[in-house]
Amino acid sequence: MQIIIILYITLTPFILKNTFNKITSLLAKNGFPLPKHIQPLPSAGSDRQYFRVLVNSGTMDSLIAAYNPDIKENKAWYSFSKHFRSQGLSVPEIIAHDDSFTYFLLEDLGNTSLFNLLAEGFNEEAAGYYKKVIRDLIKFQVEGIKGLDLNVAYPVKSFDRKSIMWDLNYFKYYFVKPNGVLFDESKLEDDFEAFADHLLRAETGYFMYRDFQARNIMIYDNKPWYIDFQGGREGPLQYDLVSLLSQARAQLSEKTKTELKSFYLTELEKLIPGKKATFNKYYISFVYFRLMQVLVAYGFRGK
Repeated sequence: MQIIIILYITLTPFILKNTFNKITSLLAKNGFPLPKHIQPLPSAGSDRQYFRVLVNSGTMDSLIAAYNPDIKENKAWYSFSKHFRSQGLSVPEIIAHDDSFTYFLLEDLGNTSLFNLLAEGFNEEAAGYYKKVIRDLIKFQVEGIKGLDLNVAYPVKSFDRKSIMWDLNYFKYYFVKPNGVLFDESKLEDDFEAFADHLLRAETGYFMYRDFQARNIMIYDNKPWYIDFQGGREGPLQYDLVSLLSQARAQLSEKTKTELKSFYLTELEKLIPGKKATFNKYYISFVYFRLMQVLVAYGFRGK
């Protein structure tokens, strides 16, 4: 253990220096001066690393540098970003990337997320933003899917049985078993298969953001902006609204959830009429599905 700790302490400055050099090189290649400061930002529990870069540029004071070794994920994110911006959706501009497709320069959207606003409670300001976010969600789902290159989607291009079973088995192996719950594994597997069948009966053909929650919505220039959609795919409508309204730490009241869901359905009806009954038929099932994912994230990993 002591050797591991020593190696970690020794290597970390080296890795940071190498990363800073890569960022500085990418800045220079794209006409930016030497940065005044490069500040590592808190990790979000993935291999992606973000840095705020202060620059002496006439066009901007700061930008975000990103590093992610997963090139397939980067290609999905890059392609989706370009497409969404072309459709007028508020996602950060990708200013540049290196030849390895692992380092990127992005528009800086500041530090305030929709989740941060909830620290003051679900007040009038937060309610207004949630309604804006719901209107934008429908645009992502219904308009954003049009012309989107799903061939680059990663790890899967659609909400399918395989991806459902990944999540259900994740729940079994990382929450149920570690917490000592007694169960019949064969019967649970049968239940998982039946549950997957049921979820797959929900209408698909829409963009499924996959992690549409308040932490991934930045508030900048008095409007919401959207990040972390690199795991997006084709899927049903219900999943993302459930993710937004059932986010555990957002602590929305049941009354607020009901009102916002009603608002979503009213707005959806304007764009694609006649979806309310089928949406409601499967909605609660996606609540249970999302709850299983949350139990893993918060109950076992302590996220």
